[in-house]
Amino acid sequence: MSKITCQNCRTKTEIVSIDSRCLNCGERICTVCGCTDNAACQPNWSKPGVCSNCKLKDSILESEFLRDTGVRINAAEEIAFSVSDLYRAPFQLPLYWRNEQTGVLCAAVKNYLLHKSRGAQPPTAAEIRLIGEYLRHYIFAPCWEDVCAEEIVELRRRAEVLSSIEEIDRFIADCVEIGLDPL
Repeated sequence: MSKITCQNCRTKTEIVSIDSRCLNCGERICTVCGCTDNAACQPNWSKPGVCSNCKLKDSILESEFLRDTGVRINAAEEIAFSVSDLYRAPFQLPLYWRNEQTGVLCAAVKNYLLHKSRGAQPPTAAEIRLIGEYLRHYIFAPCWEDVCAEEIVELRRRAEVLSSIEEIDRFIADCVEIGLDPL
């Protein structure tokens, strides 16, 4: 069971069902943002346990992801960010996107995955740029030097110009075809 802060009484309450009520004040509570009928983002509900302001398309799992990360990057708020050119010793492995410390790359990749798996909003141009930068980091890792050398050379060439969701899709599929899984 997860806990959320009730926006009516400001106490943490357990979410025990999709149509939960605050265990302290008894108000119906949004399982995403914690708003209630008396302290609502919007005074109506889009579906049981979700206020209309949250407008969830899919499941509570997706809403928890959005609440936990809440990061979308667009050109207006471009963040100075770059994927490190450092590789993990002793085998010079690429850094994994989930281990990136700022959360920016992680959010961009998760937005891409949600788009591909659930039809969520497509990644922004800035997120596509970050994902492309990560894929370049991944494919240029020294550990791949002796693995399918011909294919690696071609993937490295293509990685330099990844700029669309379709190019990223094809790139990842081609990586998987030779046994590499960047995501």
